[in-house]
Amino acid sequence: MNGRVKALCMLLACALYPALGEIKETKLTGFSIEQEIVLPGSPTEVYDALTGDISPWWDHHTSEKPKKFFIDPRPGGGFYEIFNDAGDGILHATVIYADRGKKLQFTGPLPFSGKVADFAVTYDLAPDPAGTRLHLTANVAGQLPDGAEKMADGVWHHFLFERLKPYMESPEYKKRKEPRVKNSSFVSPSGERVLRHEVFVNASVADAWKTLTTSEGWMTFMAPNVHMELKTGGAFDSNYHVGAKLGDPGTIHNQVLNYVPMEMFSIKVGLTDQFPQGPREAGTLFCVLNLKEAAPNRVLVTESMLGWGEGEEWNQVYKFFDRGNAYTLAQLARRFEQGPTVWKEEQK
Repeated sequence: MNGRVKALCMLLACALYPALGEIKETKLTGFSIEQEIVLPGSPTEVYDALTGDISPWWDHHTSEKPKKFFIDPRPGGGFYEIFNDAGDGILHATVIYADRGKKLQFTGPLPFSGKVADFAVTYDLAPDPAGTRLHLTANVAGQLPDGAEKMADGVWHHFLFERLKPYMESPEYKKRKEPRVKNSSFVSPSGERVLRHEVFVNASVADAWKTLTTSEGWMTFMAPNVHMELKTGGAFDSNYHVGAKLGDPGTIHNQVLNYVPMEMFSIKVGLTDQFPQGPREAGTLFCVLNLKEAAPNRVLVTESMLGWGEGEEWNQVYKFFDRGNAYTLAQLARRFEQGPTVWKEEQK
């Protein structure tokens, strides 16, 4: 092939295959950040503030007002920013390690979405006399702009020291973390009253079931003395007085009616001498507890109480259990937030 033919071929090739775009060389770099802060609350409380809905303190987002901003704390769970009801949004990172109250790890581009960049973030939690010591490690690598290390260090300091800590010390946080027991009582079509309360518990169905169906479980939040036999016709006795024994004055005698493992159980309610004679002798009250998984490590517990009569005596009993059942479910939720109750003499 002579020179003229060769040049013609090259011109034809350029015409057939025009330039597809501009090619730019990018440099890859990386760095590590470590920060540590002591936060109020137990390791479990801090972990829960770091996960789930983080919009109260994480103020860097792509959309002006995201519909949802949350971390799903389970392996494979996402760090999501959802823009709208249609589900448009961004996956900022993916959770790779989740151990509630101890460690959380997630990886993803975070603010560098669209670039070949990756953050590997670890939150290590440990008890501290002042609350919980949070140690942050962020390893970053990829297509990063100049000065990215100073920017990232400043942003994480902003999140932890200027946003998360003040938030966990605020009245807003204290209000949000308080177990919210919902009263969903109603009157059935037949005219019978149903006293119902609901609460979300941060536990697996298995852990919640074990707590609600064993003597040891009930004694971690309801009363210091409990004996429960999970079987049809099984005894369910309790005494709320510290130092007392089952059978001593004040002992409450209930009875298990039936159950479906991991789903529900019902009991016949026994009334002590403190209640009016009519309802006590009627013996018609019973209670049903239902468990339903709402999300990983989150269970909806519903307690329904039925068998009410009419009249002032029954109204007195209804008011007592309206307060008492709500308090017991709140204690159940706190048991998984703050740990088992330590029964002391002054709690009599």
